Amino acid sequence: MNHAYLDAIASPISPDVADCSEDNELYAFLDDEMVKFGTLREQDLNWQGAEEAAITLLKNHCKNMRVLAHLTVCLQQSRDGERYVLSIKLINVFLKKHWETSQPLMNSPERSLMFKHKILNQILQRTIQFASKLDLTEGDQALVSELASDVKELEENSSSIGFKSENFWRISNDFKKELPEERVIPVAEKPKSVQYKTEQGSDQKKKNSALTMQKSTPQVVIPELHFDAANEREVKQTLFKVATLLNSTAVSEPLGYRIRRYALWFNITSLPAEKKNGTTEMMSVSNDRVIEYKEALKNNPSEELLHSIEHSIAASPFWLSGSYLSSCVAKALGHEDISDAIWNETLRFTKRLPGLLQSKFSDGTKFADEATSQWLRTGGDNATLAHGTAGAWGEKLQSALKIAQDGQYKDAMMLLEKGASNAEQPRDQFYWHLATADFMESTGMKSIAKEEYRSLLAKTEALTVHAWEPTLLELLRQKSEISDIGSDELPVETQKDS
Repeated sequence: MNHAYLDAIASPISPDVADCSEDNELYAFLDDEMVKFGTLREQDLNWQGAEEAAITLLKNHCKNMRVLAHLTVCLQQSRDGERYVLSIKLINVFLKKHWETSQPLMNSPERSLMFKHKILNQILQRTIQFASKLDLTEGDQALVSELASDVKELEENSSSIGFKSENFWRISNDFKKELPEERVIPVAEKPKSVQYKTEQGSDQKKKNSALTMQKSTPQVVIPELHFDAANEREVKQTLFKVATLLNSTAVSEPLGYRIRRYALWFNITSLPAEKKNGTTEMMSVSNDRVIEYKEALKNNPSEELLHSIEHSIAASPFWLSGSYLSSCVAKALGHEDISDAIWNETLRFTKRLPGLLQSKFSDGTKFADEATSQWLRTGGDNATLAHGTAGAWGEKLQSALKIAQDGQYKDAMMLLEKGASNAEQPRDQFYWHLATADFMESTGMKSIAKEEYRSLLAKTEALTVHAWEPTLLELLRQKSEISDIGSDELPVETQKDS
C-alpha cells in the first residue's frame, strides 16, 4: 500500500523547524478537537480537520507520540478496512524511524521512555478494540494477508523497544470476524435426475417441496446506501453492496457481475510492481481452493458455487482465472448473459493494462492461467471448462501441463494430439493445435512453439469463414430457410454486389 501519509511519517524533520509546543496553533487545534473524543461532545468533533492537522504536524513540525495517537484514532474511528490497515502501517513506520528521538521528551531518559510506553499502550489498546468495530465488505477480504504481515511487524517492532503484549493476535482475528460471511459450497449433492425422481401421483410431495423452498429461501435484506461521491473508498464499498444486492435479487441478470468488476478494477491504473524474480507482492487464491472450485464445477455447478468464486475474486482482484471459472459456472447454469458479461469486463480490464496476463502472484502463479488466456483470446462463447467441446482443449492443456510436471512429456503431447485428431471442425482443430503450441511454449520448447504459431497464423490468414467453421453457414442456411445453392443461382442484385 503506497500512501502519502506513510511518506509524511517517515520523512525526517530538521531541528531548525521542529515545533510541537503548546503555542503551535495546529497542535492546540488538534488537542482541542481530540479532547471531545469519547465524550458527549464527540458529535461536534471535526474529524477531517483533526486528521489534516495531525498529518501536517507529523510531517512538518514534530514526531510526537501524542500526535500519532490522535492520527490513528482519526483513521480507525471511520471503521474503514483500508484506513484501519493504514493506521497500523503508520505505527510501524513511526516506531522504526523515530522511536528513540520522538517526543514527548521529559527531563530524564527514563521518564521519557516510561511516558512514551504509556502512550504506545493506549495506541495499541485502541487499535485492538477498533478491530471488532469495523464496517467491512467482501472487498476487504483482500486486506487479510496484508494485515497479518503488518501485525507481525508491529509485534516485532514493539518487542524491540521493550514493549510486550499478548493480544496482538486479536487484531487479525477480530478483523476476519467482521468480514461478510462467505457462502459455503454444498458438498456432493445427488444429481438432480435422481434427487427429484418421484413416483407417479406425488402431488403431496411437490407441495411439501414448495413449502420447504419457501421456508428455506433467505429473505433479501436491502442495505441502506449512504456515501460521499467524492470519497473513492466509499464509492467502491457502495458498488460492492449494490453488486451483492443485484446478484441476490436478480440471479440471472449480468448487471451485478459487471458492477462488481467495475468496483474491483476502476481505480487500478497500473500494473503491480514486479520484483527481480518477475513476481509481484500480490497474494494468489490458495491452490486447494481453486481445485475445490474446479471439482465443484465439474460435478455440481450451482448458484452457491458461483457466489463463492465471486467472493474469492473480490478478495483477489488480480485473480483473472477466477473470472474464467465464474464464466464457466454461469454458462453451466444456463446464464449465458452473465457468462458473456464476465468475459467482456475481464477482457476490457486486460486491454486497459497491457502485460497483465503475463504478471504473476508472489508464489509465481500467473494472474491468468493458459485456459484463461485462451478464453480471453477466443471469446466468451468458449467458457465451458468440462461443459461442451469448444473449450475441451483448454482443460486438456491444463492436464497436459500437470503430466509434464512429472516428466512425462510424451504422454502429455499424446493427450493433445489425440484431441486434435478427434476434432471435426477446422476451428476446433485450430484450437487443439494452438493448445499444443502453448504447451510447448510453457514447457521450454519456445523455438518449436514459435514455428507452430507462425504455421497457424499463415493457415488462418488464408481461411474463409466457410472453411473456418462450415457448420456455422449450415446453421445460418437452416435458420434463414435457404438451400445450399450455387453462386449462379443468386439473385442478380447479389451477383453485382459481389
